Amino acid sequence: MQTMNSESDHPLVLLLVCNKETREYLSDLLRRNSYSPQAFSVPADLLNHLRAGTDAIVFVDGQAVSNCGAGIFSKIRESCSGCKVIFLCDRAHRELIKEAMGLGAYGCVLEPYEEWEVLTMVRHVLSDLKPKRRRSSKKTRRPAEG
Repeated sequence: MQTMNSESDHPLVLLLVCNKETREYLSDLLRRNSYSPQAFSVPADLLNHLRAGTDAIVFVDGQAVSNCGAGIFSKIRESCSGCKVIFLCDRAHRELIKEAMGLGAYGCVLEPYEEWEVLTMVRHVLSDLKPKRRRSSKKTRRPAEG
């Protein structure tokens, strides 16, 4: 089962970003580039929204990791094995990069979160997900018996 945004052929783009300015900036950036992000500032709300089998890109900021611990990466993976988590790291949370990557973050974008860096990361995730979609669609097709 793969849940897609109704506005496009992209997986869900979710933001667990506690920093209000960063959350607003990323939401606007992603919308301007034809993505439909859904923003959360409370980890439990994000986790309740995730479903197993869903392809999703989840951005998590350093403040969220500081508030609820690095275990948030594992919790996201448990809730949604198909999710790709991108860690948004500001200067105050650089010491968390190694731990985040060790706990399964797909990648990291450093502050000031340049538009090209964010969009490049999203494109990389999408290219990784496309082969998965092709394989799953091939499984659903059965050769005609004759």
